[in-house]
Amino acid sequence: MRGFSKGLKELVLTIPRDDYLELSGGTPLVRPRVVDFNQGAAGNQQMRALARLVSDSLAGRARGESDPGACPEGSALDMLGQLASGGRGGAGPGHLLAARNYIEEHLHDPELHVSGISAAIGISERQLSRIFTEAGDPPGGYIRQRRLETARDLLADPAHGSRSVGRIAGELGFASQGYFTRAFKARFGVAPLALRQEALRGTDT
Repeated sequence: MRGFSKGLKELVLTIPRDDYLELSGGTPLVRPRVVDFNQGAAGNQQMRALARLVSDSLAGRARGESDPGACPEGSALDMLGQLASGGRGGAGPGHLLAARNYIEEHLHDPELHVSGISAAIGISERQLSRIFTEAGDPPGGYIRQRRLETARDLLADPAHGSRSVGRIAGELGFASQGYFTRAFKARFGVAPLALRQEALRGTDT
């Protein structure tokens, strides 16, 4: 029996012993391995991303959004392999997810750069650029896209109507409101203030 006080969650993944030995390069797991998710080591970033991957996947299934073509098993095994092998597995899909998870956690940090991301997940800047480019966007482009998408969600939500466009732009790391406005309009075809006004008008009907 296991009992937890309110607010504590447990996530358990089960993997066959033979599969684990393959991931670890033949090294058996003879005792529990504890990872502190609150520390900054690269392996811990992999585990934080793994927890988010599985949690999001389960939440999606609960909402009826299961997509057989988007099974997270490969990425989960890649991240487990990085932990089991001590990071000797090379740069793969697990590193991409770990990097994206790190970006989400630091999206509001104006000092978020490729060098910090690569150091956090334990690969070189060149490897990081390669895996992002292969997935569709270089790291800088992906960061800008996620910041713009987050800004759009905030501007379209009447609950955030008291936060000015400039404040949102600053909180998401944009150097100036003018640059943010140009980038936002180029991405979504509408100025941020116009989107905000449209969202607020919708609350009056």
